[in-house]
Amino acid sequence: QVKPWEVVQGLSQDTGVKVIAARDGMRFDLSQLDAS
Repeated sequence: QVKPWEVVQGLSQDTGVKVIAARDGMRFDLSQLDAS
């Protein structure tokens, strides 16, 4: 079974872009995210 947090870690390392693995029902305020 795929572990989303491991996939995201690899994507972040490969692309240099912060990636967030979402879960069902997960909510977050976009204005609170660091744009850098």
